[in-house]
Amino acid sequence: MRGLSQNPAEDLPRRVPLELQPGPGETLDLMCGGRVQVGRKDITGLELQPRLFSLAERNVYRNRCEREVYLVQGDLRRVGTQFAAGRFAHVLCNPPYRTRASGRSSVSMEKAIARHELACELQDVVRAADQCEVGPGTRATPG
Repeated sequence: MRGLSQNPAEDLPRRVPLELQPGPGETLDLMCGGRVQVGRKDITGLELQPRLFSLAERNVYRNRCEREVYLVQGDLRRVGTQFAAGRFAHVLCNPPYRTRASGRSSVSMEKAIARHELACELQDVVRAADQCEVGPGTRATPG
């Protein structure tokens, strides 16, 4: 068993620094001349795919939005186990654009999952939005 050191910082687990530079195949682009800003506070993002979650995380830190944007890696089909019912005022999403059997599927599984109903279907997106939105008068908005 290891004893405590004189320097408390040495006793904390070491964290790997988050690399903020673009990774292979990624670009660093400014949107609208860099004028895009987050105006709605307390934003929560849910991402299924680990590499895309990492990309989102780096974007949050690069844009200094870590106080406004909270990210969760998870599956929207199990949203009820991750968030309380009625937790959000609005739900925006990027649902799959095509059914499993329509259109050309990408050879990249990551892109295929994002574009086709492979990991979820539109009904799953609607069900998840319905579980998370706050009471009557609000609605899910596909984005």
